[in-house]
Amino acid sequence: MRGVESLRAFVAGAPRDDSHSRRDHVAVFGAGKGGVGTSTVAALTGIVLARAGASVLLVDADETLGSVHMLFGLPAEIPGLGALRAGALSPERLLVPVADGLTLFPGGGGGVAATLAVAASERRMLLRRVAALYDRYDLVVVDGGSRLDSVMAACAAASGRLMAVTGRDPVAQVGAYALLKVARARFGGLPVELLVNRVTPAEARAAHELVDAASATFSGEGVPLAGAVADDAAVVDAGAARGSLAGLPSASPALRDLDPLAGRLVRALAGAEKAAG
Repeated sequence: MRGVESLRAFVAGAPRDDSHSRRDHVAVFGAGKGGVGTSTVAALTGIVLARAGASVLLVDADETLGSVHMLFGLPAEIPGLGALRAGALSPERLLVPVADGLTLFPGGGGGVAATLAVAASERRMLLRRVAALYDRYDLVVVDGGSRLDSVMAACAAASGRLMAVTGRDPVAQVGAYALLKVARARFGGLPVELLVNRVTPAEARAAHELVDAASATFSGEGVPLAGAVADDAAVVDAGAARGSLAGLPSASPALRDLDPLAGRLVRALAGAEKAAG
């Protein structure tokens, strides 16, 4: 319930952020409730993009313990975002190659008390330091987690779109709607989409209908469905064996389901480059 509680505390007083740095090659993944697999989906998206030939940076925006690095078989405790607080390390020194074309900026490094100790302004500052690396890569995927303050800090640092991740749980779907509502209020014009994890296509459509209807009714604007990601046994097995998701075959159902999303992100980058040129 940590994400839902964070939403309740944040929604009423979220100010508009006109200093938001828009970068079309950056996608932030976030959820309104924990346990929907946001980190896994972000990691899998990074893998698909890298296999398509892009140079990809995968960022874990959790300064407490972090979890994305463990999805690649790395030790539980490694220096990450929270380690930047001391000022002795540069973001470059924390980068970890995890697959061909895919580099990870880990989360963690701050300990379990970091969230209580780090003010929102300091969290944004840490992520802006990481964002200085973004232009070195074709595409950047940011795991914002399920704490609204972390998702908003990740968006504020630099983002081109927000992917709200949810599942079949109605509470998670309500949390996704609340997340989208705050993001739209705070970052006017930021593209948002809904991605439904560990479901069938029919279940994804049902979840989307609920979130889309709520968004259209109370915000005056619906939300596009980014797709459905299958409940993939290979992903579960890799986690149980403490292996790396980078070893999943391309035929894995979850990777296959993320192919269309990855293709759209690549095309969005190409369109941005064409417009800039």
